[in-house]
Amino acid sequence: MEVRTGTGDCEGWRKSKGGISIKKKGGAAKDSSDEISIRREEMNKPKTRCLSVALVIGVMAVFGSSVAFAQVHSTGLTVSKSCPTNPVAQGSTIQCSYTITNSGDDQHGVNLTAASETVPCPTPDILGNCGAGAGVPFDVLTMSATNTGCLQGGVIVTALGVSTNLATRSCTGSFDQIVPISCNAAEGTIIDKVEAAGTDADPGIFNGLPVGNFTTNVIHVLGQTCSEGEFCRTPGFWATHVGGGDDTCSQNITQAVIDEVGSLLICGETICSTVDDDASSAVEAMCVAVQGQQERQLARQLTAAALNCIVTNGDADCTGVSIDAVFDACNTICTNNLDADPTNDASLGDCVAKLDCFNNGGVFASGECSTGTCSNDPTQGCTQDDLTNCGAGAECNSLENNCHDAEFADFENVTLPNDLLPDTDPCFEKQGPADSTECKQSKKTDCTVIPPGEADCDTESCADPI
Repeated sequence: MEVRTGTGDCEGWRKSKGGISIKKKGGAAKDSSDEISIRREEMNKPKTRCLSVALVIGVMAVFGSSVAFAQVHSTGLTVSKSCPTNPVAQGSTIQCSYTITNSGDDQHGVNLTAASETVPCPTPDILGNCGAGAGVPFDVLTMSATNTGCLQGGVIVTALGVSTNLATRSCTGSFDQIVPISCNAAEGTIIDKVEAAGTDADPGIFNGLPVGNFTTNVIHVLGQTCSEGEFCRTPGFWATHVGGGDDTCSQNITQAVIDEVGSLLICGETICSTVDDDASSAVEAMCVAVQGQQERQLARQLTAAALNCIVTNGDADCTGVSIDAVFDACNTICTNNLDADPTNDASLGDCVAKLDCFNNGGVFASGECSTGTCSNDPTQGCTQDDLTNCGAGAECNSLENNCHDAEFADFENVTLPNDLLPDTDPCFEKQGPADSTECKQSKKTDCTVIPPGEADCDTESCADPI
């Protein structure tokens, strides 16, 4: 067994050929085998105290950085982890690396039994307990498409040896980590936790002694304001709320929103009306047979997004809304009829997906749209129709303050026709039902707001910009 030295009761302990001897400060070791049991008992006392001192020292170790190891305990294993130091976006996938090192038994080694990652780990206490709201831990030792396992020379290991060679004493791995989604979160940080457990490989008295370690990280996360104070509805909503029906309280909501700004500029075309067979009609933009033409679908989603932005803050170009960068880039692509532009990382298909996600009140990240998070793992996004990222029996909890749940009455940028009625009128401030009459009629025409169908329209109410 190794010889350890120190001060006071933690002077050290040593195993010799004739038995076990305790070397105390200022005293001499005795080797009589008749006193083994007594000396074992005496040996365990200082060792227990030494391990307790080591644990306290480990708990007190605090490191500060943009990716911080807030707490590190050493009781036979040392765990370290590194994640991106730059701020990361919610819902994005980041790769973190970790190292597990045998820092205790340098004669016999340590056998790993488990290692896991928990994100988020809210308000961890001094022992690393993550508290309420913590994510479901996942195993980081098992190799998968997003997880390397703990490797030595490319091979997964669970036994950490005693050689001074770091490759023998340690194993390293990496895994992909999804940053938790929270639509109304301000820029800040999240804390996660990686921990490892094992047993001492000493074949003698310390055989199977449990050892463990954990470390917590602080990751700087960018804020996401996709639904905080925003309004959104789908193209289907806007296309079927243009009045014209016989239902009680029916009103032309879409025209009222357009009138607040005068017109929309979509794909280089001016939109100012909601009538059929008009190259300037929002109905013709949104009630359209796509027929494999992505530009038509893009114009449809852009029109709905512009209407949503007007309700949100009064700007048809979505300035100041969470979708503003996507809207600007995709509207430019549609105007220029470009398939892809590497400077803004948007193609026609990507644009349609991102705008459609916004119009449905979702968050688009890592190529997927999420309108909620998994009930059993809040780090994973989902929709009511797609629980692929969730475990069995899980539900999809809607994102808080979802813009799709917002009401017109929550915003002051638009005045609807029914808002102007006397307060004694039964339709006063009522939204009114959907009516698909105009939309169905529009689909029967060859008119579209963008070429080539633009030339087939009977009228064009608004002149396009020169």
